[in-house]
Amino acid sequence: MALSGLAMIGYLADLARLVQPLREFQPFRIGASVAFMMLGCGIFAASFARGRWIASICALSALTLGVLRFLSLDDRTTLTLLLSVAPRVDGVNWHGQGPALMAMSSAVYVVLGAIGLLAILSRLRGMWPSIALACCGGIVMLLASTVMVAQLIGVLDGVTTGPFIGSSLQASLGALVFSTYFNALVWSKEAGFSAPPSWLPLSVGAGSLITVLFVWRALIGSEQVRLGEQTRVSALSSRMAVTRQLMVAQRSLRRLARQGRAADSTWRAGVTQLAEDVQGVQSVIWADSLGRPITSDDKASSATLSLVRETLAPFAHYFQHEQQWASFIPIAGDPARALLVQPRCGQGRCTDLFVLVVDVRRVIVALEADSALGFELGVRNGDDWIYATAPVTGRTPQHLVHHTIVRGGPNWQLAVWPSARLTETIPSSLSDLVLLLGIAVSVLLAIALRLAQTLAKSARVEERAMLDLALQTRTDGIWEWDLPRGTVTRSAQLWSQLGYGNGDTFQTMDSWMSLVHPQDRAMVESRLGDHLAGRTESYDVTYRVRSADGRWHDFVDRGRVVLRARDGTPLHLLGMFADVTDRRNAEEVVRQAETMSTMGRLAGRIAHEINNPLAGIKNSFMLIKDAVPETHQYYKYLAAIDREVQRIGDVTRQLYETYRPETESTSHAPVQTVVGDAVAFIEQVNRSSGVGVVVELGGIAAIVKLSDSMLRQCVYNLVQNAIEASPPGSRVVVHGAIEGDEFVLRVSDRGPGVPVELRERIFEPFMSTKPSKLSTGGMGMGLSLVSRAIRSAGGTIDVVDAEGGGAEFVARMPLVETFVQGVTA
Repeated sequence: MALSGLAMIGYLADLARLVQPLREFQPFRIGASVAFMMLGCGIFAASFARGRWIASICALSALTLGVLRFLSLDDRTTLTLLLSVAPRVDGVNWHGQGPALMAMSSAVYVVLGAIGLLAILSRLRGMWPSIALACCGGIVMLLASTVMVAQLIGVLDGVTTGPFIGSSLQASLGALVFSTYFNALVWSKEAGFSAPPSWLPLSVGAGSLITVLFVWRALIGSEQVRLGEQTRVSALSSRMAVTRQLMVAQRSLRRLARQGRAADSTWRAGVTQLAEDVQGVQSVIWADSLGRPITSDDKASSATLSLVRETLAPFAHYFQHEQQWASFIPIAGDPARALLVQPRCGQGRCTDLFVLVVDVRRVIVALEADSALGFELGVRNGDDWIYATAPVTGRTPQHLVHHTIVRGGPNWQLAVWPSARLTETIPSSLSDLVLLLGIAVSVLLAIALRLAQTLAKSARVEERAMLDLALQTRTDGIWEWDLPRGTVTRSAQLWSQLGYGNGDTFQTMDSWMSLVHPQDRAMVESRLGDHLAGRTESYDVTYRVRSADGRWHDFVDRGRVVLRARDGTPLHLLGMFADVTDRRNAEEVVRQAETMSTMGRLAGRIAHEINNPLAGIKNSFMLIKDAVPETHQYYKYLAAIDREVQRIGDVTRQLYETYRPETESTSHAPVQTVVGDAVAFIEQVNRSSGVGVVVELGGIAAIVKLSDSMLRQCVYNLVQNAIEASPPGSRVVVHGAIEGDEFVLRVSDRGPGVPVELRERIFEPFMSTKPSKLSTGGMGMGLSLVSRAIRSAGGTIDVVDAEGGGAEFVARMPLVETFVQGVTA
């Protein structure tokens, strides 16, 4: 703000030193001073909470001024017209530019400064604001330092006046000030950017690359300036050579006018030799005062004599009076030739005219040797090219310089421009070498910084591994949360326990919360929010986490914020976790043992009351069974009734032994027979439900390690539950298959399914999800008996979501090792 204000005072008070303190630098332009004033005000206003809107306006205004400079093609732009101030200071070195235009390097400072200010105002917690702020600070610091050093030591003399790298002293100093502030802010912990910063290689690489491009472009500009100077020197030298030849012709003609007395053969021989010796002279003619030829050299043709007479006729009155000086007269229709006329006068009037027919092309031909030095020559008469040492296309040659050959005569202009061979050397090998070396240094610098980051990261990973090893006796691992970046890192053994590989898809807190049990999520978020806000000293919570196979693991999570900003904003949280699922399972086993003991005593009472009437039913059925003939239409149900009576007896016996764990079943059951009988019976019982049952066993002749009655009871309970859960008109699918050394029975329905939070409790005793209005709704012991029977035989049972909706119970039972022919084990 101070630098810009002093420059504005210098413009208003005609104080050159305030506008341009050092002659090696450009003056501080009006546009640049206004833009830097906007940046200063914006950075100052951003320090206050209520000044954010002022800082935003200043940043956008400075960005607009910088962009307009890039869009300015000439001095007649909107930016120039708005900010134009007449240069009233005589001592100010304007370098051929208007007072409003800033150098391209100054425009880069302004644009990057405005972007950095907007990054500060964004206040976002993440990677991109830090990258933007760091890149702006790094690029501006490198570029401003290069510009100042280059202009101070004069390494780029002749380029400081150009629009690319030439910049004012105030602009370079101001750029160094705010770029230092940007870099300091990025590196400070207040900005919320952790160290080592990941943006450092990108910032340094981009800054050095842009600086190299500016220097390379400046070198090219310097070579262009030097080429233009060389072209002007060559043009001036060529013009002096042409003028010298014409002066020789003029002196020779004046001498001829003084000495010529008789148009005899001697005179003709002399002027013929003169035409051969003087470059550019085509013919020598002696004419009277009316322009009529008297005699000429031996090479003058009749056409040339006629042309001279026609050209001089209109000027007859001009030579009637005494005239001492030679004059060039253009020839109509012949732009390459002209007449050099010297009158011979006496006693107040001119009697004779001595004429040289000059061809300017012959003069230029004598100078063609200069083209070997890298420059081409040509002569133009207005817009028409008379002669050129190289073909001239419709496009004007680069660095073309014109000089008028004869003043007051034919419109001959000498043109000089660099040859194609010389132009192709721009940029030279030196500037190309600087560009290649600069790019190589930029890339290598970025790679070196990236390697340093990798080494630092590896050291940090090794440190974490050692910490993990030290904490293994007390906990399962550690986790840390980088809040500005939003990344969460947890120990590798956690993801191995949960079955998620390396856990790459769960690197944020939101993704981790998606694994938390829905019933526990609100509690976890509340505890975490209280600690981050500083309302609790530590974060301590127990919750459930879903593994890859759908199971829930109990976790104890403890943590504490280890790094906060000055305003209390949390920056880094470090915690420890432990998987207490095994301890919970042990507690659950104890609880289930107590439950099963209670249920066993209750089941014993119930079974005792059932066995007495069951014995009567069984004895009565034995009498009825023999009285029913085989031809009776219901005879086929006798065997089924007998098996069901037997099953009731087996179930009551199982109720007696519910509290006693079984290690392995000693009975075997054929799958086809048991499943078929159970499904046939269930279909008769549930005919009024409107739900069909489809059996897909595929002819499997498998024998499982489960008693006949228990397998039948398992199938009955699973299929009955599926029918009760399915809507009328749907189907229950019973599918069986052999997978390895297990028989897998899948029973799927089209009901509402089992909620995730109830899938582990569904197999507990007295747990039922059936509506109370169902007539078949029991005490919640069916699935518990199924689970206990299958698990006691060494199998497993789970519930998952069925394809197309509903629930699917998957029971895995071990097969019996058998050598019976035709039976698959």
